[in-house]
Amino acid sequence: MFGLIAYAAMSAIAASVIAFCVSATFNYACNAAITFQSDQPPLETAPRFAVTAGIGLLINTGLLSLLLSLGLDVIVAQILTTASVLLWNFCINAIWTFSRRNA
Repeated sequence: MFGLIAYAAMSAIAASVIAFCVSATFNYACNAAITFQSDQPPLETAPRFAVTAGIGLLINTGLLSLLLSLGLDVIVAQILTTASVLLWNFCINAIWTFSRRNA
């Protein structure tokens, strides 16, 4: 995100959305293989992950916009936003996306 802001002169919101989307692909693979050690087929987990990530993107964009409008520094705002979305993603992925009950 910070590279896009510094070197591509992007807005914080646009850079954050792009960084979020790039990281979602990597996160799916890591969550399935390492974090949750899922043996479920990707056709079951990938759509749920996409929904979870999409809502996470909405949370990311909305919270970052709010924090920036309140005058927070972009780095502080993104750290708080990232922590919030990380918590959201982990909880929902644990109870829904990769839950063994869904198998």
